[in-house]
Amino acid sequence: MNFAIAVDFDGTIVEHRYPSIGKAIPGAFKWMKKFQKAGAKLILYTMRSQRTLERVRNGRRETVHLDSELRDAIAFCRCNGIFFDGHNRNSLQGWTDSPKCYAQVYIDDAGICVPLVKPGPDERPYVDWEKVGPAVMEKIKAHKERTRRWEKGGTEIDGLYKASNKAPGKKRPRKASPGKRPKSKRGGKRRGAGSRGR
Repeated sequence: MNFAIAVDFDGTIVEHRYPSIGKAIPGAFKWMKKFQKAGAKLILYTMRSQRTLERVRNGRRETVHLDSELRDAIAFCRCNGIFFDGHNRNSLQGWTDSPKCYAQVYIDDAGICVPLVKPGPDERPYVDWEKVGPAVMEKIKAHKERTRRWEKGGTEIDGLYKASNKAPGKKRPRKASPGKRPKSKRGGKRRGAGSRGR
């Protein structure tokens, strides 16, 4: 299943303490593990960076890490049992050169209408995982169902036909009204025994 979830770090996985790492937000790791168990891919989508500098020293090329913000965030998540499928980029995104990370769902405390928890008067709010988690699971289930129908040769609108008790490409048999004779297959009225054909 190709269902990617891009997850922010500060204010979404941990409390706001940038550039340090805050405490884990209640429910964050529990729900991310559920997403992965359901088959979703997780991408860490954060402003934390890992700037590097390539240099040659004593005739050898080496990479110098100028900061470790991203690396520390990745390590923190690994310590809590989450291994991401990508960092600020979807590995399946070869069809575009856009710097935006492609995903079906984005979880970010800065997103509009994202349920937040305000821990205290001087604290910045963070994502309410007890509301976000179940909503994302519903999206994963719906995506699985659409994928299943597509693989069977159906379409995205099959569900609409089911809801109206009609299957695509199939007609329900018509019932004849009382007092009316059924039409023939040609569309005309059935001819009685005494009728003459032309």
